[in-house]
Amino acid sequence: LIMIKLLLHNHYMSLGALAEYVYVSKNTMLTDVKSIKESMHEFEIQLDYSRKDGYAVSGSEFLIRNLLAELIREVIQTPYGKFVLDEKKLITVSEVFLLKKRLEKVESKLQITFTDEQMEELPYILHGITKRAKVTNKKWTFKIEMYDIKNTREFPIMKEMFWGYDFLSENDLLYLSLQVLASNLVESALHFSDSEEIAYAVDEFIRLLEMYFAIEIIKKNEFKEKVILHVRPAIYRTILGFQINNPLKEQFISEYTPTFNIVEKASKPFEKLVGHKWSDEEIVYLSM
Repeated sequence: LIMIKLLLHNHYMSLGALAEYVYVSKNTMLTDVKSIKESMHEFEIQLDYSRKDGYAVSGSEFLIRNLLAELIREVIQTPYGKFVLDEKKLITVSEVFLLKKRLEKVESKLQITFTDEQMEELPYILHGITKRAKVTNKKWTFKIEMYDIKNTREFPIMKEMFWGYDFLSENDLLYLSLQVLASNLVESALHFSDSEEIAYAVDEFIRLLEMYFAIEIIKKNEFKEKVILHVRPAIYRTILGFQINNPLKEQFISEYTPTFNIVEKASKPFEKLVGHKWSDEEIVYLSM
């Protein structure tokens, strides 16, 4: 609760105020603060101390929001979690009611189905993140900007879900969208996108292209760099299950069928990376 309080309010709080908040003595709170500092350190987040002002959280905004989402999820899973969040006015039942209704509309528009557990947890997590966004004064970025999520079919619908939240930046909306659509995959996908596995897959893709087309690519390194630039966001989108818009899909497949078929065959190394077949839209973009 103390960690959530500090993450949500984004300002210094004295030891006395923290102790009073959870009805413990200052000595008990001092012990707890040491434990909290160690826990946050594991997430690469700092618990800063000022003799004048008390304690506050600092660090990567992306990591802070990840931790906030995880902490809220943990509390929700305890028997009286929602009651405690409501009692402490961290996240009240009335505040999440609207988001739950909007999530139901998202289900219908995107033709997806959330589990009962997700429908219980997500409104609380989303509201917690919007509260954090409201008190975050600094501009923040995260790797998602590199992966072209803005042009997916899902993003406009997710953006629409948060109408009335005028204080949310586009990065805030992208992060909230990911929490809804693939929260458990975000970190693994971001980590994966920087790995050498993509470079190895591109090497194999180029080898297969040369074999199937019966050609030799002269400026291979230059070509490889361009393919990697395209494939990174494509792999990211595919891992997270985003559907890209490609208005030229039908026309391209009709006019360049052999090219499409060969590129689809050569892209098997990319399919192995993500664990399933790529969509025709992604294969057409790769072919182009």
